[in-house]
Amino acid sequence: MIALTNTIHDKKVRLPVIISILLNCSIWAYIFFSLGSHSDILYLHYNIYYGVDLIGPWARIYILPAAGLSLVIINFLLALFTHKRSANLAMMIGYCTILQQIILLVASYLIIELNA
Repeated sequence: MIALTNTIHDKKVRLPVIISILLNCSIWAYIFFSLGSHSDILYLHYNIYYGVDLIGPWARIYILPAAGLSLVIINFLLALFTHKRSANLAMMIGYCTILQQIILLVASYLIIELNA
């Protein structure tokens, strides 16, 4: 319990987690307000060699932010367990989580633009 408290109070770990959660919430909101709930089939993946190679129902577009949320949770737990050994490693895990969320945000933007 003490390790959990120390990790949460460490700004090097707490700040990246908060930023990652805010980025993930922005992905959810961006997809919801851009597409909402469609009854249409959406393009879900685009490949430069073959063009659109994955088509599916509109609800499958929410897999991206759900995967991002699971990455935030897994990486936060990993940072909790590694913080006692190395605070710098826990901090790097947090910043990698931010990078993952940015990549998912860009992917969400590109998928929505593909369907526009």
